[in-house]
Amino acid sequence: KIIPCACEYMEREAVEVTEARKGQKFPVSGEAVLLIEVDGNNAELLDQDIEKIAECCIECGAPDVYPATDNDKRAQIWAMRRSIGESVKAISAYREEDTVVPRSRLPELVQAIREVAKKHGLRAISYGHIGDGNIHVNILKGNASDEEWTRRLDPAVRELFQRTLAL
Repeated sequence: KIIPCACEYMEREAVEVTEARKGQKFPVSGEAVLLIEVDGNNAELLDQDIEKIAECCIECGAPDVYPATDNDKRAQIWAMRRSIGESVKAISAYREEDTVVPRSRLPELVQAIREVAKKHGLRAISYGHIGDGNIHVNILKGNASDEEWTRRLDPAVRELFQRTLAL
């Protein structure tokens, strides 16, 4: 019954790209990072909420939990999250698509993004807002020729949205 004030998703590759660009290390031991923030006026209740969130994450398969209980650590984590978009987009030409599904279907969406990218021979890096079910999908051109990029991109985006709508 805890209502976070923020809940963000960052897949491992998004974090790694940002680490490389910013020259900072961010603890990632799983396939992704969930940034879950709570707020309030009672420090004791906040500590209890953080503990419950950590327990829930571990019970659901998170390999680690890193509570950021001091201002410097929180600032570093949020700076990392805010830098992901620019870091990913600095790699190459890209096309960003926003996908939105009910929150309960987010794991299926993440899987669909990976499958579509692989099927079409594309690199996709995603991150987004778990609280509203929105995942930003950045499809990168990389070294593909303009012709190859166009040939692969349009069918991939069409399939991505077909699968998103199905969810």
